[in-house]
Amino acid sequence: MSGRATLGSRWLQALVLLSLLAGAVIWISGSKQGSTDPKTLRIQVGELRSQAAEGQFLAELALAGSLTHNLISIEASTQEENSRALLQTLLSADATAELAPKVAQGKELAGRLNTDLQRLSGSFDNPNELESLRDDFVQVLSQLTSLEASLKQRG
Repeated sequence: MSGRATLGSRWLQALVLLSLLAGAVIWISGSKQGSTDPKTLRIQVGELRSQAAEGQFLAELALAGSLTHNLISIEASTQEENSRALLQTLLSADATAELAPKVAQGKELAGRLNTDLQRLSGSFDNPNELESLRDDFVQVLSQLTSLEASLKQRG
């Protein structure tokens, strides 16, 4: 049991560090004024992709019983705050006509991710809900990966 708790603790520490890094990137990218360009949007989508992967990982840890409810709840809440900040940045984005569909897709996926992270905090004792969330994180992650790849092709 001690080894399992230590492994879970290490993963949580890594997730917290990634969360802090993501928050810093969100803050820096959100502080820039002006229209959204493909590179900025690609960075924002990459952050959302990272958060979706972390959400999937948290759902898997919760399903396996590897972490306590409080740890998962705290981490899901932190990720939800980060995704909410990115969603707000995307909602206020001033995109060109060419980039507008990609920004709209990013907004939709950020909204889904934000909702899933909110649900994750309260789903610890519900394996069916956790499985559903894990599957949705996988779908959002796949769509964000595709969106990020399409933005890489643009510049």
